[in-house]
Amino acid sequence: MFTFKSGAQRAFTGRSLLLGFSVPQFFFHVTTAYDILRHAGVDLVKKDFLGPPRPA
Repeated sequence: MFTFKSGAQRAFTGRSLLLGFSVPQFFFHVTTAYDILRHAGVDLVKKDFLGPPRPA
């Protein structure tokens, strides 16, 4: 059972917590940090966000 700050509660399985809640939250925060850094003038390029390409 997960309790939010509002007091609402939601039950998760391990898989649904990871895939439906934790991973989207992680990528939201990574993307937001990237956007803030770019807006502040930090010289970042797409590969800094995505990482190096992997061989096929």
